[in-house]
Parts: sequence; C-alpha cells; structure tokens
Amino acid sequence: IRNFRPDAVIHNYVLWWALSRTYRREGVPAAIEMHDLVTLNAALRKRLSDRWAATGGVPLEGDASLMPGFFDDPALRADPLEFACLGRFPVISCISRAEQDQVDRNCRKSRSVLVPMTREAASSMPSLEGPAILPIGPNPFNLQGLHVLARSVLPLVRERAPDFSIRVTGAIPEGAPRVAGLEYVGYVSDLRAEFARSSFLASPVFGGTGEQVKVLE
Repeated sequence: IRNFRPDAVIHNYVLWWALSRTYRREGVPAAIEMHDLVTLNAALRKRLSDRWAATGGVPLEGDASLMPGFFDDPALRADPLEFACLGRFPVISCISRAEQDQVDRNCRKSRSVLVPMTREAASSMPSLEGPAILPIGPNPFNLQGLHVLARSVLPLVRERAPDFSIRVTGAIPEGAPRVAGLEYVGYVSDLRAEFARSSFLASPVFGGTGEQVKVLE
C-alpha cells in the first residue's frame, strides 16, 4: 500500500478485516465487498455437518436436512463480531437487499451500497437440444441440493418424462447420489459449450450461498 499509494481500496470478504487498520493508518479510503455473511454461512454449514455426522456425511432417506425449512431457525444468524469487523470500513458493498438491511442495522457508522449480482442478458439462445445442466462446487450445500434433486424432484419428473436427465459439471462431492437421470461429467474445459446446448439450468440449493451466483455467471 505504501509503494502503490492507491486512491482507494476495495477489500473482499471480512476474513482479513484487520487490514482496515492499515488502510486507516495510511489514510487510504476503503470499502469492503462483503459478498455474504461468513459467520452465517459457517453456522449453516455446521448445522448441516452436525446433522450428517452419524451417517458418514450422507443424509438418510427422508432426513430433515432435505426439507426446505431445515435452516429456518432464528438461532442461525451472523455473529455480531462480524458486523463489528465490517463496521471498521466506511463503505460496505452488499449483493442483496436483505443483507444490506442487516448491515444498516448493525453498522450504523458505515454507508451501505447495494451492488446486486446481475449480468447482461445474452443475445443468443441455447439450442435446447441437450439435457439440463447443473454446475456445482465441492461444498455440503451442493451435496444437500443434489440429494434433494435425486430423491424428491427427479423421480417425479422422470415419471412424466422417462428420458429426462441432468448433466452435473464441476467438482462432484463425495457421497453424491447415483440415480437414473443424473449424469456426472465433472470438470469440462469450457462451460459455454454445455450452456449452448442445454435445455435449462437447475439450482436445487436452499442453504448457503454460491450456487445461485455460479448459475448466473
């Protein structure tokens, strides 16, 4: 920072919040792009891992973790310390209105800015000749969504359309369900070709963050 002398700094995530002291000491205006609430994500992840601890990291049939209301618990919230760390930055960038409201309530000395996750609409259309696609990463929320898809959604769809399938690309989590209609592709060199022929994208995730952003990107 001393060598480069930036006009301003946009700092990503709260994990390295202590750098705010350096920015202040060096007189550099700093904003933090919070992206999501780290401690809330950690609490959701712990709720899920604790639930699956006795079953080797894979949910049982009919497990509560596969129900949409699994994370509906007032105790699952961000640690106040995270807001204290965020509040050390004069400007906080949020990607959702709900998180911006939380920042406004808890970081009164900072100015919040809403910068939602948006992309320009593409002018081209996919060919729709291929199966649906689901790009995922190696985290428990994606594994949870895969099991919901495999156990609750896909069987109903295949009753009406027996040939229906979904190509799953990316980092396939350990313990991923193996059922008819789920085709695990793994990493591909270029997702654009997959998107170009896919009929639609699936996002069976209702906990944590990330998958919705990946689908949009």
